[in-house]
Amino acid sequence: LLDEKKLQETKNLYLDFESPEKAANILKLIHFEKFEDTTQALAAATATVEGKISKPLKKLLKRLVDPDVQEKLLVADSTLGKAIKVYL
Repeated sequence: LLDEKKLQETKNLYLDFESPEKAANILKLIHFEKFEDTTQALAAATATVEGKISKPLKKLLKRLVDPDVQEKLLVADSTLGKAIKVYL
């Protein structure tokens, strides 16, 4: 999130994200990781739907998130967010 005020001051969030260009003014992708194969992707998707943390996600969080630093992590699914919070 580049500027929290933009989200708080918006009148129509849909319009702010209606194109990739507009979304890029608000959000910045920090990291992207590919799955090894479709089996791993399916297992990760299933774990996410069940509110669990998959092995690739655990490895990624362990590698990228410093436990001593207070960072914000945006997660769309509240169940998965709670699982990540417990894991970290």
